This record gives sequence, structure tokens and C-alpha cells, in this order.
Amino acid sequence: MLLMPIRSEETTAPERTASKFTAATGVVRRAADPLMMVGGALLAYRIRYGSFRMDTDHISLTVLTTLFGLLVFGSSSLYRSWRGRGITTELVTLSLCWSLIFAGMLFYATVVQLVGELSRLWLGAWAGISLGGAAAVRLGLRGCAAWVRARGMDLRTAVIVGGNPDAQRIVEAMRRNPWMGIKVVGWFATSADRCALHGIRPMGRVDRLAEFVESRHIDQVWIALPMREQGQIAYVLRQLDHSTADIKLLPDLFGLQLLNHSVEQIGGLPVLNLRSSPSMDPPI
Repeated sequence: MLLMPIRSEETTAPERTASKFTAATGVVRRAADPLMMVGGALLAYRIRYGSFRMDTDHISLTVLTTLFGLLVFGSSSLYRSWRGRGITTELVTLSLCWSLIFAGMLFYATVVQLVGELSRLWLGAWAGISLGGAAAVRLGLRGCAAWVRARGMDLRTAVIVGGNPDAQRIVEAMRRNPWMGIKVVGWFATSADRCALHGIRPMGRVDRLAEFVESRHIDQVWIALPMREQGQIAYVLRQLDHSTADIKLLPDLFGLQLLNHSVEQIGGLPVLNLRSSPSMDPPI
């Protein structure tokens, strides 16, 4: 998604902080990847040569590959917040990072004329074991997060601006999927609404949005307005100029194409992220 961090120095609302659980899982995720890289190399060496005592060439290649991996991980979207997003997309991103890392390692080994001395079995086992371990960690963390959020912990609060059938669908999707960790606390009506939203509390007209978001420390604002309602959308954004809440657009036009923007799926619907607070939500 497009990330546009905007944080006003004038806001008096307390800075939002991630829960201890979310912060802990973020640390685990970042620590697990290099550990899996090293552990996969050792286990693959044990499988191929029957010992964990690696020779100098294998040790050097393992260290350099792990360091290169840290650069790739840090420059990718792997450690973004995956809240509300499917595991498939995260695993695809992980696989792409792993492919780039091992492609870089093979290029280096070829340049220094080391590739001929390396066992293909060791290289293949190393890539497979390390990638499988990193994927297993993510699956485990997803399971823990789903268990915690299903019990009402580690939740993000959200409000919806506007009413249409697609907004109703995403409300129902969040209710059916507590693992997403997003609790919709209400919706605000506008003059462009096509229907009222059911199952959540109406909060009145959109004029009260800024006061409500600030007083309740709302984490996310979902704008469910047609793209032709540019005046209404701009009005909502002006109200939230000094807010630290993430602002997301749920467009009416599913075929909408925007230059340098990307559309992702949350709850089965396309969502554009208009603003995001960078320090808010570690990846989980």
C-alpha cells in the first residue's frame, strides 16, 4: 500500500503505541530470519557431511549470505504490518526475499570461483530448510495473534465514514474474522451515503468525526465514499489533519487505476491506504 506518514506536532492526543504482544512478535520475526539462515546452513551441512563442524569456506559463505539477507530484509516490505492481510501474500514476499538472497549468494560464489566446490545438496537443503523455518515462524505467530485477538486483546479500533454495501461487507468481514484484530466501533453518515450500516453503532454526521477520533484515540478511519465525492473526501481529510489515525479509502470503483498506487485485499475487498503512522504497528 501507499504509505504517507503525516504526524502533526500540534496534536495533543497521546501517541499510539503497539501492544507488548505486537511488539514482541515483531522482535521475534526480525530475529528469526537470520537465525533460520544460519541454522538452515548448519542443519544442511549436517545432512550432507554428517557433522556440524563447517569448514572455513562454508562458514564465510554463511556469514556473508546472512549479512546480505539482513540488507534485503530491511529494504523490503517483509517487516511491514500484516494485520488484516492474508498469509499467502506474506509468504510470497518472504519467498521472493529468499530467492534474491540465494541468487546473490550464488553470484558471489561464482565470482570468487567457489561455486564448483560447493555441494548442490547442501545449497538446496540450506535454502529449503531456512525458508521453511522462516515460514513456520510466521505461521506460528499468525496462530498466536489469532488466538489473542479472538479474546479481545491486541485490537485496533476503527470508524467508517459513509455508508454503502461495500462498507457493510467489510464490517461483516471484520466481525467474522477476529484474527484481523480490527474492531469497528461506529460509522459516520454523509450526504453521499447509499445505505445505512447495520450491526455497528451510528455516530451521527461526519462533522463530529475529528472530535470523536481524538477523544477515543481511534486507530483507523475508513472512508467509504465514491471517488466522485472529492469534496466530501477532502473535508474528511481536513478534519483529520492533526490526527495520528491511519486513513484508508474503500473505493466504490473496483477497477480504479492510480499512478504509483497499489491496491491490496483486506477482508476480500480492495483498499487504498492514504496515510499511515510509521511508528504505530509493528508487523504481525
